Amino acid sequence: MPERPVLMIVDDEARILAALKRTLRREGFEVVTYESAREALDALTVRPVDAVLTDHKMPGMSGSQLLAEAVDVRRGRIPAPEPAPVRLELPLSAYLPDAYVGAAGAKLEVYRRFSQVRTDADADALRAHLTDRFGAIPPEVEGLFRAVAVRLAAEMAGVSEVRVDEGRLTLRWVRYQREAVTRALTVAGFRPVAGSNQVRIPLTRGRDPVQTTLRVLSALLPGS
Repeated sequence: MPERPVLMIVDDEARILAALKRTLRREGFEVVTYESAREALDALTVRPVDAVLTDHKMPGMSGSQLLAEAVDVRRGRIPAPEPAPVRLELPLSAYLPDAYVGAAGAKLEVYRRFSQVRTDADADALRAHLTDRFGAIPPEVEGLFRAVAVRLAAEMAGVSEVRVDEGRLTLRWVRYQREAVTRALTVAGFRPVAGSNQVRIPLTRGRDPVQTTLRVLSALLPGS
């Protein structure tokens, strides 16, 4: 009896995973599921699969980024360990429009390169590459660069989640020094409201919330 093809499904919603698993098993697939993109990638280094089905919008890593890194794993290029993922919720249009990068393979490669940006120099090199290959950077791709800038600043500040909504900025940590963070933000001119693992800062109407977020994170960096 031939072996069943192995299908990996990745989605951060357990009920969707369960429904897809039931349906696809009936179609003859062996199904493995993961709620975390990072766990799925770790599993791929141990056990290859025949296909990957993934949600696009997930905490820490998009589906496109997951697929791009899965291709690297399949080709034997094991990604280096990365910092703990930062969850971002920003009021940005941040994606690659079809009119800018049309081919699916090229899209995956560009998303992979965005996910691998670790320094401002990396971002500058990627910007130069995109401009040279695809032309002037459109607003949606500028959004990706702005999101990367926030991610880098959050990683340097040890922040695990950045969320902008309802006229306020929320920063979350796994653990943080409450007094030191509150003092640094107050000195920088903000009005932080500190909780057990988070700080909320009201945003001024009419000002760019992403730029304000970068200023807040900058105030938390060593030497600020």
